[in-house]
Amino acid sequence: MAYLEQALREQHAKISNDGKKITYLAVNHTEKYTDPEEKVRAEFWAELIYRYQYQPQRIGEVKVPRRTPNDYADLVVYQDDERKSPYIVIECKRDGITDAEFNQSIEQAVGNRASLSASYVGVIAGSTRRFAAKKWFEEQLLGKA
Repeated sequence: MAYLEQALREQHAKISNDGKKITYLAVNHTEKYTDPEEKVRAEFWAELIYRYQYQPQRIGEVKVPRRTPNDYADLVVYQDDERKSPYIVIECKRDGITDAEFNQSIEQAVGNRASLSASYVGVIAGSTRRFAAKKWFEEQLLGKA
């Protein structure tokens, strides 16, 4: 929770007085903070800023085109301030999900990465993390050379 605490102190995000909502200020996006998945997303969002040095305005939730029903990528890191070139697509899940749920999350993240044409994909479920480059997924999972 240290990264999120720093983001709150430096006003990159704010949690409502009742603790039920979190707003990511750079992208003016609010979510239900009482959701365990949102807590995972919020902490990793802040880690992207402080540990990996991504700009807050380049990170956010995005509706994924060509996915039904309406699917949202939990976190997309963009290469540009205009948010036109997705770099990393990340799916966030609550801690303690089953292996089957984690594998389903990988499939969702890979599909979202493909729809958004990002270079990298990741899944975060509490402290469990998996990241890969597009090329690795194509070679390992899809059997392409």
